[in-house]
Amino acid sequence: MTNTSLSVLTVAKMGCPSEERIIRLSLAGLASIRALSFDLLNRSLKIIHDGEVGPVYAKLEALGMDPSLIETGVADPKDLDTTGDSSGSDAQEAKSLH
Repeated sequence: MTNTSLSVLTVAKMGCPSEERIIRLSLAGLASIRALSFDLLNRSLKIIHDGEVGPVYAKLEALGMDPSLIETGVADPKDLDTTGDSSGSDAQEAKSLH
């Protein structure tokens, strides 16, 4: 069984809703992501994921978003309830872009 983790990243080049959307669409293909929570004002991203954060970090770097990992730890069950979901329509939109 894979541990569910909560990772917090600073994303230096994320500051507007369109950049959030680009990130959501890029990460929609990663099955390990359970939820995303964006804070555009503070340029931070919380990710609840299974396994390592490396694939997420690599995608953000490939987008040129200048990510920095602040911390990674075991996700608390309450984190799963309070963080925005990254699945659903974003995954469908990402498929339509290919």
